[in-house]
Amino acid sequence: MFPVTMWVRHLPKIGVVKVKWSRTLPTTPSSVTVIKDAAGRFFASFVIDTDPAADQARMPETDRTIGIDLGLTHFAVLSDGTKIDSPRFLRRAEKKLKKTPAGAVPQAEGIQEPGQGPPEGRPRPRPGR
Repeated sequence: MFPVTMWVRHLPKIGVVKVKWSRTLPTTPSSVTVIKDAAGRFFASFVIDTDPAADQARMPETDRTIGIDLGLTHFAVLSDGTKIDSPRFLRRAEKKLKKTPAGAVPQAEGIQEPGQGPPEGRPRPRPGR
């Protein structure tokens, strides 16, 4: 078990993280998994133990069932025929990259621009000689 404060949390190997709760936790979590996305944001997934009887009381009674088929062309197709489109993360990233000026993309360290190497005909100096 670990203490979870309301606004700030200290996580090993990460440090202090400001917490923005999407919902309250019904009980004290037994573990947490923290991931960092490509944009540098952190997300936490908590594991909690709940009482099945209490969960049943919170859920509305229904006699309906539904099937979900996960696919490639559509994210999901429900048994009633409803189609849920796939999220377009890659397409959005490609559009954003197209709008970025070519000079704004940082070069990897050690890569030289054309014409920045040693003059033609002269060998590069070899380390240790």
